[in-house]
Amino acid sequence: LLPLLLFLVLIEVGASPHSQNIVVGYDRGEQDCIISAEAALLQEKVNMAISSRKSEPMTIEPRDYFFGNTSFVIGNAENFHLSSPNGSLTTFWFCVKAGFVVQGSINVSVTNITVDFLPTLAQGTLVSLSQDQTSFVAAFDNRFRLPDYSLDFFFAQPYNTSIKIAFWANKSLAMIRNSSVPGAINMFMKESSLLFSNTTDNTSLYNITMNFPIPTDRVPLPLLQQPGVMVTVFPRGGQHSLLINNSTNTVIDNVSIFGGSSMGVVDMMGGGNTSFSNFKIARRPFSQSMLSKLKKGTSFAKRRNDVMMRLMSTNADGVHSTNNMHGPSIVESEISFTGDDLGNICCGMNIVLNVSFPKSTDENGTMTVFMMDNGHNLAQTAPGDIVTFYHLNSLAFQTNGTVVSIAVTTDPSVLRFAHESRNILAQTPYDAVFQDAAFRSDMSVYHLTLSNVDAPGAVAPLWSISTLSSSSNSHAVVRNNHIHDGYARVWIVKTSLSSYTNNLMERSGGIHIGPEQTWCEGNPGESFVTVANNLFHLIGTPPVSIQPSLLQNHAALTIRNNTIV
Repeated sequence: LLPLLLFLVLIEVGASPHSQNIVVGYDRGEQDCIISAEAALLQEKVNMAISSRKSEPMTIEPRDYFFGNTSFVIGNAENFHLSSPNGSLTTFWFCVKAGFVVQGSINVSVTNITVDFLPTLAQGTLVSLSQDQTSFVAAFDNRFRLPDYSLDFFFAQPYNTSIKIAFWANKSLAMIRNSSVPGAINMFMKESSLLFSNTTDNTSLYNITMNFPIPTDRVPLPLLQQPGVMVTVFPRGGQHSLLINNSTNTVIDNVSIFGGSSMGVVDMMGGGNTSFSNFKIARRPFSQSMLSKLKKGTSFAKRRNDVMMRLMSTNADGVHSTNNMHGPSIVESEISFTGDDLGNICCGMNIVLNVSFPKSTDENGTMTVFMMDNGHNLAQTAPGDIVTFYHLNSLAFQTNGTVVSIAVTTDPSVLRFAHESRNILAQTPYDAVFQDAAFRSDMSVYHLTLSNVDAPGAVAPLWSISTLSSSSNSHAVVRNNHIHDGYARVWIVKTSLSSYTNNLMERSGGIHIGPEQTWCEGNPGESFVTVANNLFHLIGTPPVSIQPSLLQNHAALTIRNNTIV
């Protein structure tokens, strides 16, 4: 009752809510996200060093570099090494539309760098909860973003398709979740309305309506009724904090990520073999003095010089590695406080649209297939790549073949069928429902000719799904890390010949081993996976789950000597 009375008093004494002058501490407009002269000069120097092809390490001055909505890019580099003598004093700052990018490079190393963002989420204190648990009122800190599509582009289209919600305990600052749940919390904002803006304490009172009631089996209701519960509301879809794209043998050492509008790391579509050591994705306090240093002479410098405790690091996954030839190595590192899975090492799967066979008996073992690029990896396929086919639903092995040729198709009838296929697959007899990420509107369809196909008759339109050897992302190593406090699962294991050993995993969902058809992610033939000598603390029951198809396919899995504490 008391929170509700407080709410009524605030509304009665305040002026019209929408007439309030809300002062914010984030990048509401492009004027707050223009690259600084120092950052622009650093990018120019890096470009020149890359062009010179010199192998000497490039050491940069320890300071804050404000890139705003301009990504910092190490592009088309070879044997390039960037470092700072003091990582804690060298921060690359970004707004939601930009990040640190390594693109099309070989043998790049980055050492002693911090990556951080201006606030990427709304954060505040819970005031009241509706009786049916479908909405709540919270006082949001104006120095963060505000959950308001009319004020903040990051809460409007196209970012508003998945705006998540998390509640946090006041004293421990830990996410409120049922420790026995092995999966994600998954609470989503449907809409919001501004009720009152209080300039005295720099907060704005909002009513947040959710897509469905709070799942009390995953978020215990009594814990939400404790005083001082905090809340975060966070979109996703900005730039990843660190994007490593189409690169090989990248080394990330003593690099910290303390913010992000999407995933912390995306490592994708290259030779891979990325090495992370002494690496950190975590939360750290965010003070107005940080903003003052970045934007001297602007309105930022006039705001209160106090500390804002940020509850989260990134708005989505911590580490997401996909479609590389060789998986990453992550050792002696910390990954924590993420808005989705703490880690996911996977590869893509693609659905077969059509199949044809040669008429000549001299070409036995040859077939032509049309495949959708659901797994986002067909563009990197080349002759000699091995395509392996599995049954759409059971994920049982069918056959494999060698790529002879591949091209994007422009056949209108094929493209039309591809556009219709998602709805067809959702119905009987297929009964296969897919996430939006597996059926993007700009998805291409490829025409592949294959040879050495042992059982071409096993492959059938829409009933077959495939993987590629060149993007298997195998041989991943995750060892001696502290991985904790995630919104969803602590790790998703979807590739072969990988090991997860000697890690401390805490306060999150559990480990999932196996492909996920709905995302078109993973290898149905996944095998030779080791999960051993780890400490598990509050990561759900069971702490390790295995996709049943792996057992049916007789996968070699070693799960041993793990301790639940």
